[in-house]
Amino acid sequence: MSSKVEWYQSQIQLPQYNRAIHLSDGRCVTYSESGDLSGFPVLLNLGLGGHRFYSLLYDSIGKENRLRFICIDRPGIGGSDEIDSRFRSPMYFTRVVLKEFCAILQISEFALIGQSCGAVYSLAIALRMSTFVKGDITLISPWVSPSTKGHTRSARLGHRMPEFILKASFKLSTAVVRSIVHSSNYDIFAMKFSEKEREGFFSRVVNLMTATMNLDGTTMFEKNTGSQSEFLMCVEKPERFGFQYSDICIPVHIHHGDRDTMVPLQAIINVSSTMPFCKLSIRSNGTHELLFDFSYMEHIFCNLAQSIKTSIAKDSMKSLSQPHNAMSNSSISKGAECSNTACDGEEITRV
Repeated sequence: MSSKVEWYQSQIQLPQYNRAIHLSDGRCVTYSESGDLSGFPVLLNLGLGGHRFYSLLYDSIGKENRLRFICIDRPGIGGSDEIDSRFRSPMYFTRVVLKEFCAILQISEFALIGQSCGAVYSLAIALRMSTFVKGDITLISPWVSPSTKGHTRSARLGHRMPEFILKASFKLSTAVVRSIVHSSNYDIFAMKFSEKEREGFFSRVVNLMTATMNLDGTTMFEKNTGSQSEFLMCVEKPERFGFQYSDICIPVHIHHGDRDTMVPLQAIINVSSTMPFCKLSIRSNGTHELLFDFSYMEHIFCNLAQSIKTSIAKDSMKSLSQPHNAMSNSSISKGAECSNTACDGEEITRV
């Protein structure tokens, strides 16, 4: 076992990556904290089946920008208890889980990051808890409704298929992925990645995945049954998201790759044009795995830190008598300057 894998193994066993709370109804919610633990809170909503351990990949970037990443295991993922599949809506998650979660942790303000289907959760949170949100809502390779013009044919077909067929196909694809992971044949995963995504995947992600493997071939990711419900949610089964992206009136910054085949760029251009305050940054050669392009992720998180700083400053001017604004400003004021070397992506801005 390499020293890098051993390092990841030691890190994911730290208390900060294995925190848990119990809601008033008795359900357990597990989560991780990474980056600067005294920094500004950022809810990190990862893609399909995203586990709290993945926040470790961005620990150093969070520390540099004084951001406290909080990555919650959604229902049925990691150590979080499942909920009835009838209530898999992101709006329900926000109302029933996240509001109480924030109350328990005494979090009154946060920034939002949503990657892939995590973008749907971030936008639902923004609608339900808009007064909590600071800075631009940052969406990375976001998933959009299958009905969006320019989306893939498979997404449109998925919305029309019966649930039993979708569940069977999801179980099959999950089994294939599991066999690839167990065989450590990661080249299959990375064939279509950009050069920078591939570099990040093999230098960091593979080591983390290897670190989670137990001797019996199982993983330390605990349960992952909630992923099937999230998959059905993505194709809007049995119901639609419960909101339109055009409903979002908080500034949004979308980062998308021009080679993304999961959610084509044209679909993102179309949906972003309907959002009142939306900037779109296009990453040249980027795929749906932008989160593995760590040089670009540094740029993304740096931009987020600056937008938080600007948002708090504006709020402070409106209400100078609120001491928590000044405290929040100090928590992000240092280490939030962007490095020019990281800002190498093509950027298109829509306001």
